[in-house]
Amino acid sequence: MLLISFVLILGSLGSMRKMSLSDLMNIPYGNFKNNKIILLHVWLVVGPAEELFFRGFIQGNLRMILQGSIFSIEYATIIATIFFVIAHFNNLFFGRENIKQFISLLPGRIIMGLILGYTFQITNSLIYPIIIHTLSDGLTITYLIILKRRFINNYHS
Repeated sequence: MLLISFVLILGSLGSMRKMSLSDLMNIPYGNFKNNKIILLHVWLVVGPAEELFFRGFIQGNLRMILQGSIFSIEYATIIATIFFVIAHFNNLFFGRENIKQFISLLPGRIIMGLILGYTFQITNSLIYPIIIHTLSDGLTITYLIILKRRFINNYHS
């Protein structure tokens, strides 16, 4: 699961590298006023908090009351993934993503939600989903900030 996650993260970073300046700047994450706070939040809070809630609380409790699976993925894992994806609608409501960005990120969120959930399912540990989630978000946002700075520095030189 770690290898699959790493390949997905690299794919995400590679696709950002091919973006135009206008597309890159339209991504609201990594705007320069609060980059240090954003990076601290992404690297220290988001992964652990979301995994404690979606995998630990939701999936963990659903596993106690729901039995069964589809292609070895437990119903609890699938339902927790649905909740994970629905929770990211707040990015639309708070202006962190527009509808086009949200839809383009939807397949990745579904896949990552299933990977995180399945990792929890097979290990019975939150540490692996927390590590995967933190690396995914942390590397993506860090690289986005670096790319934006590079574009702006090249533009002003």
